[in-house]
Amino acid sequence: MENNSTAYIPLLKLQYLFQDLDDNQLELVVKKFEVEPVSPSDVVISQREAGRYFYVIVKGKVGVIQTAGRKKQQLNILKPGDYFGEEALLFRQPNKADYISYSRTILLRLNYEQFFELLQEFPEIKQILLATAESRQLLRRER
Repeated sequence: MENNSTAYIPLLKLQYLFQDLDDNQLELVVKKFEVEPVSPSDVVISQREAGRYFYVIVKGKVGVIQTAGRKKQQLNILKPGDYFGEEALLFRQPNKADYISYSRTILLRLNYEQFFELLQEFPEIKQILLATAESRQLLRRER
């Protein structure tokens, strides 16, 4: 699918992650992403799988499901503007949950190399992602 970068700038502007970037910087960021359409019930990321991609949801919903033994627990439902996949990439750890599309979903996707290029180019994004990932890890420990 073609990446019409300017179409995604308004969505990214609303996100804390990208708030310090101007329109030109946002356009550079969006051009790095690939557009990935996902069908309902597709597994986007599998728990315990090595991190390969960082995602931003453009349209649709993605459920975050953690499995422990036979017990499955829904941790969250992500919506447009939310992002995921950063923890496994940042900390080089397996994913902590399954991410499953709940509807027809459009995702923006960065691969491992593109993700770290983005963080090198925009250190303010790296700081926000690190803070978010660390807070998510703390929340999981409290459960």
